[in-house]
Amino acid sequence: MTITLQTVKENPHQTFALVTIIGVIGSAYRREGAKMLISGDGQLYGMVSSGCLEEDLRAHAEDTLKSNQTKIVMYDLRHEDDLSWGRGIGCNGSIKTLVEPIKWDASWTQVDQWLQQGKSVVSITPLHGDMARPRVFWTDEEQLCLGDIDGSLLALKPETETLIERGIKLDLLGDVLFEVYHPKDPLYIFGAGVDVEPLVCLLSSLHFEITLIDPRENRCNVTHFPKANRHVVQHPVTFLDEYSLSERSYVIVMTHSFEWDQQIIQRLFHVPLGYVGVLGPRQRTTRLLSGKLIPSWLHTPIGLPLQAEGAEEISVSIAAELLKIRNHRRKSRSGRSSSV
Repeated sequence: MTITLQTVKENPHQTFALVTIIGVIGSAYRREGAKMLISGDGQLYGMVSSGCLEEDLRAHAEDTLKSNQTKIVMYDLRHEDDLSWGRGIGCNGSIKTLVEPIKWDASWTQVDQWLQQGKSVVSITPLHGDMARPRVFWTDEEQLCLGDIDGSLLALKPETETLIERGIKLDLLGDVLFEVYHPKDPLYIFGAGVDVEPLVCLLSSLHFEITLIDPRENRCNVTHFPKANRHVVQHPVTFLDEYSLSERSYVIVMTHSFEWDQQIIQRLFHVPLGYVGVLGPRQRTTRLLSGKLIPSWLHTPIGLPLQAEGAEEISVSIAAELLKIRNHRRKSRSGRSSSV
């Protein structure tokens, strides 16, 4: 959700149509919770299908922006003829989408602040009535109500705890829509070499909050890494001595210094983390561990085995491994496919 939110934030004077998949029966290109934006001039930001629905959704987005009203649009793609919604795609799935107007305002500013603070935000919205979209936003500690909310909606808060625990992003219970907006996953990259530049560019688009750590001021800066969220000009050991990494953290070690890499791994050895990957062959990592067996949680050589060559291809292999691990973790918690 935060990628979509970032687009709206960067265009505060523009109203978009926000398209959300809220129900899928059978197979579909994307699952519940997938989102895209459509601007007033028809420009698309993201996709909710492989291109089959977007053109039709443009027309619904135009209606939504003119009327300032939310609408639900159904697509039955299971038929091969043209009698369903006129395309005869035959994709063996039925998709329910929600199309609503969205503009940057005080409520989304608050949601954005909560997400930047590392808090998950729950949205509860009724889909009945005049579709005026009253909404409640919740975190563990705070609440923000939009519109006239009755007591029955407020009573649904306990339902959201299960969604967060199971890692579910969206659920539709009757005519009430539950959504959970999660903060970006924290990613710490040790090393600001030239080969890290394409990696940061790629991972910044994949819902990671990137902190770059390197003592070289002439490398660890916004000029070389404009997509990094934080640039920490510090020795890795000093950083790890001063900061505590959470269990949600992903760590990539690629300083190209044997001594630094060894110090980093030693300090992370007993710290529970979401992911730790080290650049270089396994023989080098064995030396980093002073001959100890490489633990299963330490990914080395980093990245999926794509026979990658060059910084760009290696970046793709690393990003693919991070996505594989993150999506598997989400699927394991929710018991169903990842939404986004």
